[in-house]
Amino acid sequence: MAHTSSVSVRVVDAAGNANEATSQSLSYDAEAPLTTVSFNAISEDTGNSQDVKADFTTNVGTADIGATLSAALAAGEYVQYSVDGTNWSLVGDSHVSVDGTAVTIAGVDVTGSPTVSVRVVDAAGNAGAAATQHVTYDATAPSTTVSFTSVTEDTADSKDTQADFTTNQDTVTVNAT
Repeated sequence: MAHTSSVSVRVVDAAGNANEATSQSLSYDAEAPLTTVSFNAISEDTGNSQDVKADFTTNVGTADIGATLSAALAAGEYVQYSVDGTNWSLVGDSHVSVDGTAVTIAGVDVTGSPTVSVRVVDAAGNAGAAATQHVTYDATAPSTTVSFTSVTEDTADSKDTQADFTTNQDTVTVNAT
């Protein structure tokens, strides 16, 4: 609910003399912004990264998080983020940038596999609904190993038919398990 009121104040001295009243309009706004947030990807899931699957899993400890707003921010609105759901970034946080409806949160420490929350806050300080996205940090190498077993046997002018990885052929097939 939003409404506007006016407050007037004047000073009266001990003799009863009053100065001219000064008025100030006050707005009351308890309505949260309706702009929603949807997550796109983390920096390690896009571009030149080896991991281009948009799965919010990375082996890099710091990531940029991309999101999209359902509408551009209104005057006085800003984007907040949290990696613990309790402590929120402050207005003007240098990690948060907004360009139209595109949001980037740069340099997020993801080593704790956080659930990142992002929301829009209006000029009155009302927070909109938070969108959340879990980011998985995985720095453990796979345990699967590869064993080379042979190359295709030499053909043509070679008599070498042993699987010894020695050949005189330009093109071979490498066999592995």
